[in-house]
Order: sequence, then structure tokens, then C-alpha cells
Amino acid sequence: MENKISDLLTTVNPPECSTSDQNSTQLDDDMVMVQEVATKCPYTGKEMRDPVKNIHCKHNYDREGITAAMKLRKGKTRCPVPGCVNDKPISTSDLEENHELRLYIDKKNRQHDKKNRKM
Repeated sequence: MENKISDLLTTVNPPECSTSDQNSTQLDDDMVMVQEVATKCPYTGKEMRDPVKNIHCKHNYDREGITAAMKLRKGKTRCPVPGCVNDKPISTSDLEENHELRLYIDKKNRQHDKKNRKM
């Protein structure tokens, strides 16, 4: 059994390839991707306080911003996110609270406040 494991390890990680060589090569080949969470309302351009998600396209808006846009455009409000394929007018029933984004924004604000108090 130990010989099989040893043979398997040798096959997977041959002696001529050290682990550090593999890691540096892998880092060169891998692309590091970071996704930034958008916390600004696409309607108001301000930080969201009460985020809601469009159930059709999954884009987020501040409740106050989208509500004002819907009143102003009288049922013809569409998702303003560039490249969004959702062409349906937005109605109140298309919006749901985004609890995860709300928690993220609250945490971000607490960290910002804590950082400012230290200065």
C-alpha cells in the first residue's frame, strides 16, 4: 500500500519538478481575478442604503432611487446597467430585498467608520 502511494506521489510530483518551481509556474499561468461589489445605485450614483435586486436581471438598485425613477418614468423604467439584456420595464413586484448586499454595505460602513475614528 505504501509503495502504491509513493509511486502515485512520484507520478503526480516527479522529482525533477520541485514544488516551488511548480508554484511559480502556476502563478505565471493563472490569472488572478478580483470581483468588486458595486455598492452605488445606478440611478442615483450614490451609495446604496436599502438595496433591492431586480429578479429578472439580478442587478441592484437603492430602493429610494428605483422608486423615484419608476414614478418619474411612469412604468417605463428599465435597468440602466450598461449591457443588461433585460428589456422589461421594472415594476415594484420585480424587486426583492438584497439582504446579502445590505450586510456587505453595513460591514463596509462599519469598517470605514472604525478606520476614520483611528485617524
